[in-house]
Amino acid sequence: MEFYFYLINRLVLLKSLVIEVYPETNNLLNADDWLLLENLLLFLEPYRQLTDILSIDNLPISCIIPYIETLKKTILSINLNLPQNYNDLTLQIVKENIINYLNSYCTKYYENNIIKLAMMIDPKFKLVLSKNKTDDYNLIKENLKNLKKRIRITTY
Repeated sequence: MEFYFYLINRLVLLKSLVIEVYPETNNLLNADDWLLLENLLLFLEPYRQLTDILSIDNLPISCIIPYIETLKKTILSINLNLPQNYNDLTLQIVKENIINYLNSYCTKYYENNIIKLAMMIDPKFKLVLSKNKTDDYNLIKENLKNLKKRIRITTY
């Protein structure tokens, strides 16, 4: 999706030049199409930013789930810059598809106990994203017991 952000962003930035150099563009992209492209950028920009953040070499694993949740909340809260008479389902479908993609792709992170544990004990997050604190505390307790057993086994 990051590629699409750069492609659409560049096209929108160069809109006047594109229309001037290629007047037939007006036959391909009308005012509603340009508006659609500009609003697509509202969804793609936060996704691009998260891609950049998650690409950092030394990113703590405790940040993955909170960053993804923040992206989902950001995308859901986006207000489109559309005239009142403009009703385009394309943008709603894009919004839903991005959220569905994030939910399905990120399942592996939500089900990974190590990532959940790292997030829960990271003081930056303080269980903010947890849905059930009892389960979280039990997960921490269970993992600490397992860690304690491993330490006993490996020490002499």
